[in-house]
Amino acid sequence: MGEVVSDLIWQPMGAQQDADLMLDKRQIPFYSGGMSATLRDAARFGLLWLNGGASNGKQILPAVFVHATRFGDDAAIEAFKNSAAPGNKHFFGLMASPGNMYKNQTWNLDEKRGTVLMYGAAGQMIFIDPPAQLMCTVLSQWPGSFVPDRVQGWLNAFAALQAHSVPHTL
Repeated sequence: MGEVVSDLIWQPMGAQQDADLMLDKRQIPFYSGGMSATLRDAARFGLLWLNGGASNGKQILPAVFVHATRFGDDAAIEAFKNSAAPGNKHFFGLMASPGNMYKNQTWNLDEKRGTVLMYGAAGQMIFIDPPAQLMCTVLSQWPGSFVPDRVQGWLNAFAALQAHSVPHTL
């Protein structure tokens, strides 16, 4: 898997460093997470998504995949529609609005804007809001995988940046 990711995504997007992949006890990479990258390369990955899967003038991720991840589909929305029920704190309220969903290992925070959050254990985040041309990358080490107050603090910070962003061309 590491070679596939490197050949098809990491190198074409211009990563400066190799990423590290977490391995299971049989030395097989985890397919659902466990990737570690430098801040600059994580930001490059975020910019790749912000730009619809394109980087350095080349389409690296299929645009249809990026769009489907950002906006989901009826099946993804249906799977999470009950998460918006009053009192449900599924993933600290990330699913608190009807239509929000989790698709392709990405939290959809606003199904109309296509705003997404890629969240890794202990506070690693890539926040992407294409209409605002906003991408934020956070690397951190929290005392646990999910710390609700810290997650909410970063969500509040991203919302403040969204409110003050002026869309521009990258």
